[in-house]
Amino acid sequence: MSDPTFDPFSYIRTSPIMSIESGILLARTLCSAMPKTMPPLVKKAAAKLARVADTAQAALLQRQREQAASPAETPRDIDIAADQVWSALRDILEALSRLPAKYERAQKAKRLLSEVFPDGTGFLRLSYGEQYVTMDTLLKRIDSEGLAKLIDAVVGPELLQEIRSVHPRYEAMLSRRLKDAGPADSLREHIRLLQRSILEYTTAVATTVDSDDPTTIAPAREAFRPIDNYREQLPPTKRPGTPDPTDPQAPILPTDPDPA
Repeated sequence: MSDPTFDPFSYIRTSPIMSIESGILLARTLCSAMPKTMPPLVKKAAAKLARVADTAQAALLQRQREQAASPAETPRDIDIAADQVWSALRDILEALSRLPAKYERAQKAKRLLSEVFPDGTGFLRLSYGEQYVTMDTLLKRIDSEGLAKLIDAVVGPELLQEIRSVHPRYEAMLSRRLKDAGPADSLREHIRLLQRSILEYTTAVATTVDSDDPTTIAPAREAFRPIDNYREQLPPTKRPGTPDPTDPQAPILPTDPDPA
């Protein structure tokens, strides 16, 4: 090869790290920048890459629609509301229980504190599902053991009313989360397919480079230029494209050829 600085295999060792947006843009730029003189194998890979980019954008559009149509109250909002009202109940009971035992209200608060919160409020730091089950069990105990009237008498009816108001909203939120794929999970597969299709395309381009024919270098360079420019825009720590495993948005690099 007349140009020892050009290594076509550097484009197929790793697939670029990307978000779904940057992946769609890179895929389409590669397709538009492909020299028309490329052989059918490369054109076929480019056509597949274009289809994958279109599918990824359709998935992104659907995700945006779902997010726009989602309830104004987010899972975090509901979780905070539940945490606050359960914590408030315990805090008030604990404060009242510190009064001298000569006060009947203090005695009742101490009893409720030990019966309703024997392990404190650590359950509020559990996962959404585990927290819901614990709260649901506590509410069932409060009702089945006749503690509701006692709670109302000691701290007033407002706290238990609010707990009963938040509880079905928490259940509905949890049900939605179990049924629906989260944004990261639903789009991660499209990122992986974009990476794989880009890798297939760059592999096809690399096969057109003949070490005994210098004229094959220029078309390959032209085809690879979008990747060169893309890499230049990445932070130095993310070049040449190895994802950070600690980053939850980091895509998964393909390790086997696409059977399709």
